[in-house]
Amino acid sequence: MIPSYHMRMTYLLEEDVEDFETAWELGAVRARGERIPKGATDTSLLLYHEIGRHAKWLRQLIERVGRDHCHVVVFDDWRDKPKRTYREALDFIGVPDDGRKRFKKRLPSRIYKNRLLHRMVFRPPGLERLADSVQLDRLGKPMRSRLKRLRNRLVEKNSDRHNVPTLSAGMRARLHDEFASDIEELAGLLSRDLSHWG
Repeated sequence: MIPSYHMRMTYLLEEDVEDFETAWELGAVRARGERIPKGATDTSLLLYHEIGRHAKWLRQLIERVGRDHCHVVVFDDWRDKPKRTYREALDFIGVPDDGRKRFKKRLPSRIYKNRLLHRMVFRPPGLERLADSVQLDRLGKPMRSRLKRLRNRLVEKNSDRHNVPTLSAGMRARLHDEFASDIEELAGLLSRDLSHWG
């Protein structure tokens, strides 16, 4: 999950280090507020050591809202039994089943072909000033729709589907060591065996 998340942060231009292992190593430095990518909107999004602590975040949520108000969907269930998992979520929130039988993969891993073009499309220079001075709302719905379609076409042309890179055995072992106790706690919180996650 963490290497995939890193790839997503890179695609969204929150992360400027494209190599996962290098970005992982920057964790302690970034926690001190150093080596933060220019334009990052929230530095906590880059603290991969913390992002992967599912038990920690679930425990905090349960403490705040109560276990009865939490419905946890484990990715393994969504991948292996999407129809059942979907219906269980609908039951939890009290929404009737819409009869859906097919569940398409929505966001395949992607990476940009050209970082500069990607930055120009996602975070055009001076956009904040333009929004303040011209107020994009005044462009009218048809113009905003055309601009959105143009942006989406540019993003699509400049994007490639990309598999998450395979981790080295050493990095895989480090991630296992980092998150083993969290996975064990999560298994307890969910009352299920997650030993295959290691």
